[in-house]
Amino acid sequence: MRPPRRTAGRTAFAGGLVAAGALAAARRAYRSSLPRHDGVLHLPGLSAPVSVVRDANGTPHVRAVAERDAIAALGFCHAQDRLFQMELLRRLTRGRLAELVGKAGLETDRYVRILGLGDSADGEAASLTGDDRTFLLAYCAGVNAWLESPAFRLPVELRALLAGRPARWEPGDALLPIRFLALTLGMNWEAELVRARLQERLGERLDALDPGYPATGITTIPDAAITAVAAAIRTRSRIGGPASGSNNWVLDGSRTTTGSPILANDPHLGLQAPAVWYVADLAWDGGRAAGATVAGLPAVVIGQSTHAAWGFTNTMADTQDLFRIDLTTEPHTTRREEIVVRGRRQAHVEEVVVTRHGPVVTPLAPGERTAFALSWTALAPGRTVQAFRALPVARTGDEVVAALEGISGTVLNCVWATVDGEVGYQMIGGPIPIRGRGDGRLPQDGSDAAAGWVGTIPYGDLPAWRAPAAGAIVTANNRIVSDEYPYPISREWLAPYRAERIGELLAARERHSVDDCAAIQVDVRSLPLGRLARLLASTRGATAIEAQALSLLGGWDGEMSTGSVAASVAATWHRHLVDDVFAEVGGELDHFLAVSGFSAVTANTSFFGQITPALLGLLESREDAWFGDGRTWDGVAAKTLERACRELERRLGPDLTAWTWGELHTLELAHPLGTIPGLGRLLGRGPMPLPGDTDTVWVGWQPPPGRGAMPVTTGPGVRFIADLADPDNTRIVLCGGQSGHPASGAYDDQLTDWLLGRTRRLHWSDGAIAAAAVATLTLEP
Repeated sequence: MRPPRRTAGRTAFAGGLVAAGALAAARRAYRSSLPRHDGVLHLPGLSAPVSVVRDANGTPHVRAVAERDAIAALGFCHAQDRLFQMELLRRLTRGRLAELVGKAGLETDRYVRILGLGDSADGEAASLTGDDRTFLLAYCAGVNAWLESPAFRLPVELRALLAGRPARWEPGDALLPIRFLALTLGMNWEAELVRARLQERLGERLDALDPGYPATGITTIPDAAITAVAAAIRTRSRIGGPASGSNNWVLDGSRTTTGSPILANDPHLGLQAPAVWYVADLAWDGGRAAGATVAGLPAVVIGQSTHAAWGFTNTMADTQDLFRIDLTTEPHTTRREEIVVRGRRQAHVEEVVVTRHGPVVTPLAPGERTAFALSWTALAPGRTVQAFRALPVARTGDEVVAALEGISGTVLNCVWATVDGEVGYQMIGGPIPIRGRGDGRLPQDGSDAAAGWVGTIPYGDLPAWRAPAAGAIVTANNRIVSDEYPYPISREWLAPYRAERIGELLAARERHSVDDCAAIQVDVRSLPLGRLARLLASTRGATAIEAQALSLLGGWDGEMSTGSVAASVAATWHRHLVDDVFAEVGGELDHFLAVSGFSAVTANTSFFGQITPALLGLLESREDAWFGDGRTWDGVAAKTLERACRELERRLGPDLTAWTWGELHTLELAHPLGTIPGLGRLLGRGPMPLPGDTDTVWVGWQPPPGRGAMPVTTGPGVRFIADLADPDNTRIVLCGGQSGHPASGAYDDQLTDWLLGRTRRLHWSDGAIAAAAVATLTLEP
């Protein structure tokens, strides 16, 4: 999955809380906010008592008779352990931060109000009927039962912000996390606008600067499989007209030491405190699901059941398009949004213009005057509840694929496996539009009927693959299909290096264990930087320290370990090369490099995800004419080496041996309140040396120095490995801990294991759970 640029709302909360005098209140309330995890509490509406056993990892093992009782208990546990996080996400996605923190939250509120994310979630919730609506209401009842319980404890963060308890949870609130993930993983419209600005300035030169996915880059599904899919699509004549990152893989039994499938997944979102993910195990008569959840969402997002396992990565699909609108002729309506701002007497009024293509988003793009309307499939109602209800009871590959059809919002790569030995891949979500004109890279003329959407790709036509001949399927935000596939999916796949490295490691031995897969998840070899070092080996250093730096790169294999000096030299040199080689991009370079979007809440603008493959290709050709301004590749290499060494001297001192990667590349788990004096150490964690980089399997991405407002790191917030032969051997570990309460020992107790590349068992059997139990809570009707 591709991450948001920064922990949204952090600055807003900090500013608001300073005014509110949060520090004193937070210190007084620090320990008194911990919830009860044992004894007996009431959850009205249950059909029978529910047992919640928490193990030493803080994982709640929920045992219920009915499905609705199990999901109600999950809502109760989420609210007990992560209420601040849930309230933050709710306000963030509904555009109600400013009423809590003041003017610092206004721009974020404007962004999501104009898009209409809250209305979209409410519309989907209202469309649910029968057992699906009962399911959603049960989750909300669980959340509300904790809010209204006599044992309720308000989290320390909210004590400084709210006069009372948070508002009751409503059905639409439980669908907001899906909208937020879609927002942070698929904001392609910003890339379209940046590209349009550059095309206006650079003309055809933009094609050289925005080269797309490398021709030799890996695709997940082989051409032979795609040819068959394409033929089937053409036979059915379904085409109605002219047309931030994660890793996962699955191995069938022929490639494992157990003879049964193994599935691995490590989604990459912003690393923060509290942790993004929350581990839970739910069981009821007829169903079970255990794995990673998101607080506020009634689902096990990544996990396994009695019969199957599943994991996701971001497809990087293009589900958004901009249309140029002439508001003097284009029919439109206006929606009035009143945003309450704490500290102001009058609300901010936002007049949102809505066209047949969608809302006009020009007010969200700094410096833009042209009226652009946004079409985005994620704003339409989906069937997410149905999908996440069906997954825990799916027994066969066909049933897993059928269950996945309901997931909407962002487009995802799902790898799946069953205990019967089936493995497969299925693209899900979206849906993905079929365009009347263009490929989605640039805005279209909204008055041209032929340029609009003519439908969406049917689920049955999305890329899928089963029974791979090599016994393995890998996705890592790389290109999934070749040009043989008849529908455009994306132009913005990320670089192929992580997928290629995983493929290398899987091919290195015939059979793999769970421990082998865990070792692959923490591999830190950067294929592109190793190649860059080889391509620059002939560069001549002008000073003694430059010569020393060059000598370190000789024979370096690309290992981005924390103690490596060569890693620091290569990464810093690479950044200066990009700055120099693509200097003509000018002020838009940060958008190219995925450093900044148009809002604190949006995803990276990452349409230049192929900048490293493009740079390496240019270095191999060494055609000086590419510059067109008299520069040469030898000269650029020497100049950027000098700049890199000067920067490293300035930041780390004159002793080259001190230039270790761990000094430059650090992990800081920032809390939304961490900028308040005295609260940073209490609520946040770090900085800590962090291995890896953007293109290593163990992803660790940070804004380059001088770019980005804060040291945010993107990486694997959870590592999950499902053992289909022995569920008690399934592994999981969080970057942080289970609890959202800083005073809890489970707030960060998994962090050391995560940093050392260790995993923990996700206890499955009754005996394993009983042996690890530390508290038992009974929920009674």
